[in-house]
Amino acid sequence: MDFSGSEQVASTRLITHAWPQPGDAADEAAREAYREAAWAFVRQLPGLQSALKRASLKATPQPRNALNTAAEHAWVHAALPGHAFADGALPLAALASPNPSVPQAWLRFCHWDVAAEGARLLPVDSLSFSQQHIEQTLGQWVNLASEDGFSVLQKHPREPLCWRVAAPWLGDLAVASWQRVAQPGAHLDDWLGPLNTDAMKRLRRLQNEFQMLMYTEPLNDARIEAGLLPLNSFWLHGAGAVATRAQRKSVVHDDTLVGAALGSLRDWQAAWQRIDASLPAHLAQGQQVLIGGELGWLSLSQGQRGAWDGLKLAIFGNFTTPSMNLLRSLL
Repeated sequence: MDFSGSEQVASTRLITHAWPQPGDAADEAAREAYREAAWAFVRQLPGLQSALKRASLKATPQPRNALNTAAEHAWVHAALPGHAFADGALPLAALASPNPSVPQAWLRFCHWDVAAEGARLLPVDSLSFSQQHIEQTLGQWVNLASEDGFSVLQKHPREPLCWRVAAPWLGDLAVASWQRVAQPGAHLDDWLGPLNTDAMKRLRRLQNEFQMLMYTEPLNDARIEAGLLPLNSFWLHGAGAVATRAQRKSVVHDDTLVGAALGSLRDWQAAWQRIDASLPAHLAQGQQVLIGGELGWLSLSQGQRGAWDGLKLAIFGNFTTPSMNLLRSLL
């Protein structure tokens, strides 16, 4: 999906990678074993093999504890070349906006789960919500948040529980992305970012007030009786603004792997096969292709690799499949 321009004129294509999950009950060792099995499938894809063999490669690593994912950093880097943003303050919502200079963020409703090991934010199955429940929840949030200057700008084009919202103070909010706080096994305390800023204090206060409001919500009571997670919290992410003078470049954002990872392994493999089938053509047409993982992103562009590229690949990988090993190290 393209949030920042027309696909016909885009010079960059970003593929956001996500691993399929074996289930919420799996521990880290089980998840890693599942990833390795999935990787065995990816490394055999013919289009990817050809691209990694022929394209010019550039790797950009990222710390594991970064508030934003590597794919999000890659997107902003490609869309706003020459502009620097702090980790946690990438203006992702503004990049999806016709008015990017307005401070804005993505609002996402979710379930706040408190357990002995810490608080977690959990995604909920949006298909199990009636339109009445969604609209009523949004209305309650708007009534609460309007005192803090919020207005709702636009519903997310594909996600029923997500909206783009604006408020003057969102330009100062540094916060972890939804992909960070909602990943399996994540604890919220690890991803809150700077707690002593006025913007973060506002966010935490609004979350607490919204939780108290939703605690007595009859529609949530009905969900609990049916064994479903209630909507009792929200997360703001992708906050910030883009200067009016900034020149945005068009980036086609392909996040089909993110959605497919929530389904079966077969769904995820089929999504990769569709990406793989078109990858050589995108490079042949002169597009730069970015593949963003958890630990960095890999840039592929048409052209033969030079001696320096080969040396970098030898450092990152072994001598039999260095480019494939380099990609794996970033995912």
